Amino acid sequence: QAYRYRRYLEAAGRPERVDLRSFERQGIQQIPTVHLGPAAHQMEKRGIETFLGNLNRDIRAANSLMQSC
Repeated sequence: QAYRYRRYLEAAGRPERVDLRSFERQGIQQIPTVHLGPAAHQMEKRGIETFLGNLNRDIRAANSLMQSC
């Protein structure tokens, strides 16, 4: 599937590339965020906090702390 994404990005002249490996396999010291889904995304967009939105905020805060050390 990553091959298909890469092919579309290259055809569109975009510099981005897709890597489906985990952060660990890529050597990235970061906790991945979780997918919100459309319902939670819309709620967050309207200013309504959700469990997954709060979880992602906590993950981003932890990642920020890990990068500053």
